Amino acid sequence: MRKVKFYDENTRQWWMPDTGGANVPALNDLISVWGMAFSDGLYEGDFTMADHDMYYASGCSIAKFPEDGIVIAKTLKDQGLEVLKQETVVVDGVPILGMYQTPSEGGGRIALYGDSNCIDDSHRQKDCFWLLDALLQYTSYSMTPSSLTHSKSRVAPPTGTNHPLPERLEGNHLYRYSKVLEAHLGDPKSRPLPACPHLSWSKPQPLNETAPSNLWKHQKLLSIDMDKVVLPNIRNYKPQVRPLSPGESGAWDIPGGIMPGRYNQEVGQTIPMFAFLGAMVVLSFFVVQLTKSKSKPKRRKPRVKRATYLQHQQLAPTGKNPTV
Repeated sequence: MRKVKFYDENTRQWWMPDTGGANVPALNDLISVWGMAFSDGLYEGDFTMADHDMYYASGCSIAKFPEDGIVIAKTLKDQGLEVLKQETVVVDGVPILGMYQTPSEGGGRIALYGDSNCIDDSHRQKDCFWLLDALLQYTSYSMTPSSLTHSKSRVAPPTGTNHPLPERLEGNHLYRYSKVLEAHLGDPKSRPLPACPHLSWSKPQPLNETAPSNLWKHQKLLSIDMDKVVLPNIRNYKPQVRPLSPGESGAWDIPGGIMPGRYNQEVGQTIPMFAFLGAMVVLSFFVVQLTKSKSKPKRRKPRVKRATYLQHQQLAPTGKNPTV
């Protein structure tokens, strides 16, 4: 972190990061309960995992993991040493993936992977969505991929004695931006966890029984005395059905092709309307024709030019061409 500091010309101050990109010390505090931790090493390189091409862009290794867990290691380049001393060193057996089943009854599962650039659109070169799906299947349904459990790259879990754990930079001002740390220098102290809110539900009171007097009251419905209201007797209006005589047809006798009843009434109302529309169409046609005839200009007789007429009059008696 001290190697990447720079001098800012705008503020005329030396700028130094307050924490790393993933804040590995904070992650180690979170997973230390299960005996896990990330190292301060930084690695990069290409490798193959479960017949998939992978790229470890910029990530740390696993420094500590439970003994009964599954750990996958690969051969990568030491990127941290390359940044600090401009030297390229290849390291064998770098643990980068770990999977662990908690021993407690009904306990969950934990999966660690040191680099997340393979699912980041900004820095992704080779995607690892298949690995993300496999880890979700493991943590959700305890389905361990056979390609990882029986992989040749599986190694014994590290105990944390070979690599020192990363530490926070002395004199950092991370507390200015953190919502977890308290605002003071020195060793970071976490803020107390906020208490879970407990909602106190109010006792339900039906408004139609114990409504307060200051509320707006709904108007009551008017009561109707059913004994004083005379309702039409529908039973008296029964249709008169006459039985058919022998030899009489059951079809309606429709005079003039018009059905009786409501249909006859509708047809009688629509006939004058169609007649009126037809008359309006004919009247419009005659108006248009009359307008066209009036708008045409009258044809004029062609006039003979005066000079040409006099020339013909002079040539007629003599028969000689005029000289110019």
